[in-house]
Amino acid sequence: MSEILSRARRHLEQKRAELKKLEGAIRHYEKSYQSLTEMVDTAELPLERTRVLPAADMLEKIEKILVDAGRPMSGSELLRALVEVGIEISGKNPLNNLSTRLSREAARPDSRIKSKGRGQGYYVENDKIQRVPLDIDDSPI
Repeated sequence: MSEILSRARRHLEQKRAELKKLEGAIRHYEKSYQSLTEMVDTAELPLERTRVLPAADMLEKIEKILVDAGRPMSGSELLRALVEVGIEISGKNPLNNLSTRLSREAARPDSRIKSKGRGQGYYVENDKIQRVPLDIDDSPI
């Protein structure tokens, strides 16, 4: 009888160790998810109507979003804008995937998408936004 109890106690300790590992993994994933939602508030994103686009089409959409914004946008702002128009970035960490795609695109010499520098956003070089000229009279007074 004591052998059965000893085996049962060892089995219980093994299961407790496995449970402890699982709880640690759950805490890790919860922290990762929480930090992602702090960067991009996914509660506001309409995820049920998204679709994945080929890379070339994705870059066209990003260019249009940047031109329409008329200012540099961060990766998280672009991610939110893409999801708002129904475009999904695939992968476990969509923000990292988008940032990687953008930085590689910005590094290409023939790309119109450029980076203002780490953490300063992306913009479209030579965008076709109509700039309103200022009516300044610079004649001598």
